[in-house]
Amino acid sequence: MLLLDGIPVFEDLTDKLMLYTIKEDSLASFSPLVEFNSHLDVSIKGISLTPGAVNDLGPVEINKVYKLLVREGSSTDSFDLLFTTLPILRFITDEGIPYEPKLESHMQLAYANPVKGSSSTLLFESWAGIEIRGMSANRFDKKSYGIELWQNEFRVDRSVPLLGMGYCEDWFLDAMYIDNLRMRNKFSFELWNKMETRQPNDLQEGKRTGIQMEYVELFLNQRYYGLYCLGERMDEELIDFSYSQDEKGGVMYKTYGWHEGSTTFRSYLNEPELSLEWDGWEQIYPEDFFNWDPLSELRKLVTLEEDEVFMEQIGSLLDLRNAANFYLLLNMIKGWDNVGKNVFLARYSRHTKFFFLPWDLEATWGRTWEMLDSNPYGIIGNGLHERLIALNADGYRDSLSLMWNSYRNTILQKDSLNHAVDMHYSLLKKNGVIQRENMRWDLEIDLEQEYIYMLDWLDERLNTLDGHF
Repeated sequence: MLLLDGIPVFEDLTDKLMLYTIKEDSLASFSPLVEFNSHLDVSIKGISLTPGAVNDLGPVEINKVYKLLVREGSSTDSFDLLFTTLPILRFITDEGIPYEPKLESHMQLAYANPVKGSSSTLLFESWAGIEIRGMSANRFDKKSYGIELWQNEFRVDRSVPLLGMGYCEDWFLDAMYIDNLRMRNKFSFELWNKMETRQPNDLQEGKRTGIQMEYVELFLNQRYYGLYCLGERMDEELIDFSYSQDEKGGVMYKTYGWHEGSTTFRSYLNEPELSLEWDGWEQIYPEDFFNWDPLSELRKLVTLEEDEVFMEQIGSLLDLRNAANFYLLLNMIKGWDNVGKNVFLARYSRHTKFFFLPWDLEATWGRTWEMLDSNPYGIIGNGLHERLIALNADGYRDSLSLMWNSYRNTILQKDSLNHAVDMHYSLLKKNGVIQRENMRWDLEIDLEQEYIYMLDWLDERLNTLDGHF
């Protein structure tokens, strides 16, 4: 193993690739403390390295291939060494990763020191459980993964704020395979977190209703797996449910299928049974007993009650500002896959209102789940949105227009959105990570072509929504 300033140079023994994460401040003059087995001869850039000493490597560039030679006796191995500013994450396991249960592993996360003025790279290590996650996305060779941090080999939970995100025990690695631009999910959540800056009345102070995600390059043992997004898991921990939140009437549900309109608030087909699943909904919290009554009450109100009853009661069951934000987000990103699937619905107590939390916002911004083009025209929604708008319940329809116009002068300005897309695009392009994706997974992604497509789509989408709202 080669260490630079105590940080591993991560290696892919199959493709003879080595990758090291470095901070921008170190590029002009890189002089790391070098460590490796003394019986080896190692050279970089034609410079023979001295183990256990500081070696002056001079200036280095991001995404430039440097030949790294390792000599042992008469044998020589040649690797392509590249530097990246993206964090590098590796899991070391004794066997292949299963769908479930989580496999014990050792986790290493190398990342640039976020302290301003520091040029160092840091390393976080932990015990962790890892498993393949997702349903339909698992038809692809590049898998997504679920992660649980552990304090020790006895699987005691550990909560850590990885890469500046929130304190979490459970995390996920999004493969982003259906998105050739590799930014749609992350970008959508960043936008949602800006829209939901005003917390609904039933949310505890300072808590978000959306996850955070950060790019990483992934290794599994000594094999490179490409670009991923490390993200917080959407669960009761994220929104700060207490240990006994269920005693207050706290609940959290997730939609996982369409079920003949049950999850789009167009039908009420069956009464709940003694199960954690019901009509396309999954009960996330509580986990140890069934509590479908709150959701049943809301679904019946939307699908079965007369207009007068609906208008009188909906504002007491559902946070309508949150619902309006969610509706505006779905239409901005044209998230067809999220009008009935990939949605969380939660409340803190029996005395507070339900609020929406989005999930899996990848089939958006001009692409479908089948990786096809999605035109920038039309309005999307479900039975709940449509009834709120048609009846203008509690001024909901009027609020949509006012909120849209307000956002168009702030976070939904064309220049603001374009700048955010540019930032993601420039970061990925600079680090050359899509080239490594193409090589690792035998793809032909043209990042610039995808970038231009998304900007053109975004321009037309804004025109469409301006005309509607």
